[in-house]
Order: sequence, then C-alpha cells, then structure tokens
Amino acid sequence: GDTDPLDMSINLLVIASENNWHNLLNDLTLADGRHVVTEQTRWKHLHVEANAEGLLRVSLRGDTDPLYPGQQHDRILDCDYLFYRNFPSELHGIDFKVVWL
Repeated sequence: GDTDPLDMSINLLVIASENNWHNLLNDLTLADGRHVVTEQTRWKHLHVEANAEGLLRVSLRGDTDPLYPGQQHDRILDCDYLFYRNFPSELHGIDFKVVWL
C-alpha cells in the first residue's frame, strides 16, 4: 500500500561549528508532508560509510561543547541530505583554514 507522507521523515546532517542549525531546521515539515530530522556536528566528530545499497551511514561522536541537548552523545545517522556551512576544519587533525586562507 501507499505510505502516508506524514509518517515519513528525512534525515538532514548539518556540518557546522557555529550557530545552532539543529534548533532552526529540526522538525520542519516539507511541502509534501515529510518531517525534517536534523543532526548537527563538527568535521572532527564525523565518520562516513557507504554500502552497496547506496545508503550513507554517518557516525557522529559526542561533542564536548554541545550546541543542543543530545549532541554530547555518540549517534548514528542514515543521512538523506547534507548541509555544510563552512569548509572542512579539524578534519583528521588538519585545520584546512590555513590551506584556504
């Protein structure tokens, strides 16, 4: 049978160290009725895996300086969409700001 769009959601991953995008974007409802579930992290807390089915699975380490409740815990997310606000910094111990500036 058909799935009711109101029962569906999309997972949005925000990679940004500034601003609380989670509070701004979480629980929005799209025009088709799907809800947006938002997780936010910094580059240094991100690990990405892909599988043969094309699923993007993201492991997020807990943040010692969380922007919102729950961000201090480790999380696993099957990511549908990605929004990043800045260029990579603190990725694998390298600060790319020096490279770009």
